[in-house]
Amino acid sequence: MTPPGKQVELTNWSKSANSACYMHEAGDVASLLQIMETAQAQGLSVIPHGAGHSYTDAALNTGGIVIDVTPMRRILLWDATQGIMRVEPGVSLQEITEAVWKDGWWLAISPSTARVTVGGCAAMNVNGRNAWKCGPFGSIITSMDVLFATGETRTLMPKQEPQLFHAFIGSMGLLGIIISITIQLQRVGSGYVSVHRRSAAGLDGIFSLFAEEEQSSDFLEAWLDGFASGNQLGRGLVTSAVQAGHGQAGGPPFSTFASPCRLEETVVSLAAGLARPVLPPAVQMANRVNYWLGAGSRSRNGQLRGLIPYTYWPGAFFSGYHALLPQGVETFQAFVPQQAAPLIFKQVLL
Repeated sequence: MTPPGKQVELTNWSKSANSACYMHEAGDVASLLQIMETAQAQGLSVIPHGAGHSYTDAALNTGGIVIDVTPMRRILLWDATQGIMRVEPGVSLQEITEAVWKDGWWLAISPSTARVTVGGCAAMNVNGRNAWKCGPFGSIITSMDVLFATGETRTLMPKQEPQLFHAFIGSMGLLGIIISITIQLQRVGSGYVSVHRRSAAGLDGIFSLFAEEEQSSDFLEAWLDGFASGNQLGRGLVTSAVQAGHGQAGGPPFSTFASPCRLEETVVSLAAGLARPVLPPAVQMANRVNYWLGAGSRSRNGQLRGLIPYTYWPGAFFSGYHALLPQGVETFQAFVPQQAAPLIFKQVLL
């Protein structure tokens, strides 16, 4: 711990509609220790915070301290032969992908945005479109260095301390602060996926398509029209994708991220703001159009797409999202046993 006189002064008070708390950036372990010592001296709780893309504003701490770890963003090790990378918690998935992509490696498990931090992915134990096949983010973590409230640091590995290791993953930063993470990347043969889209007239059809596709697919997801009812309840589209070993598609196979220009973000934000007053009927109409367009698609060979644009939302998406829903949105996510899923999801949709 740091000696007396080195405590952080609590002057950076952040107020919002959601939470009023002290905000402090941490660039290294020493600054983390200083903040934690100050918190203990003043009887305040702390919570680490990454890029802020978690559902339900997870890293809020009203009346306490929120530690922004995004300045801790160094790539500490990259072994391009074995696909092993060690990073600080503030490194984003985009930064990881850009570092490993040229060597033919890939994050096997990833959510739909690359702007999240690897520390946040571990703390929330996120998953992607291949969750049923590859598991959550914790399955690619081989070790973690963590900092406890006592000031002790420890290296956790799944075989040495399995109970504590697995407790830390998905603990939302409540057990301590991750200060470095080692992950295992996946080798890819090309930067392409072959994407198939099929429609289903109801929820039973969605589950039937899942059963057909899950053995042969690398990625699998369903979009449902939440406004449909009656015998069309749960109608939607099932999208499956397989990583391609080779192929030809628009752009280079290992293309990297295209950052949206300010004009693009402004246009998207303006359009979303104009659509806000008519949001419910507009979404209902968009759902109908999306379903009928998908139902009319009869491609047998699949569409070849770049793996990065298939996996991640466009950069300008967030500008439109915040303009369309400035107060945020409530989400409901159900994780249920496979056998009971058809019945439970019907009840959720009703």
